[in-house]
Amino acid sequence: FNNPKILWCKETAPELGRKIQSDLSSEKMDLKVSVAAFILSTTSHSDLATRWGEGTGTTKETFAQNNVLFIEDDKAYLWKVFENLGEK
Repeated sequence: FNNPKILWCKETAPELGRKIQSDLSSEKMDLKVSVAAFILSTTSHSDLATRWGEGTGTTKETFAQNNVLFIEDDKAYLWKVFENLGEK
C-alpha cells in the first residue's frame, strides 16, 4: 500500500482537510470541513487480491483501511464513502 495514489487518499487528503479547517478557524469562519478520497476499483476484489503485493490474498477490509474500495454488484463500497462523510 505504498502506491502514491493510495498514500494521497489515505494521508494527504485528510491532511488537506485539516489545513483547510485550520485556515477557516483562523479566519473565524464557523464551518466544518472534512476531505476524504478513495480509489474505486472496477477490478473485482478476488482478481486484485491474488495479484496485489505478494499475492497473499489481501482482504477487502485491509484494502478499505487503505481507502481502496471495490465497485461490485452489492454496492457496499457506497456505505464506506457515506460513513466517511461524518468523520472529522
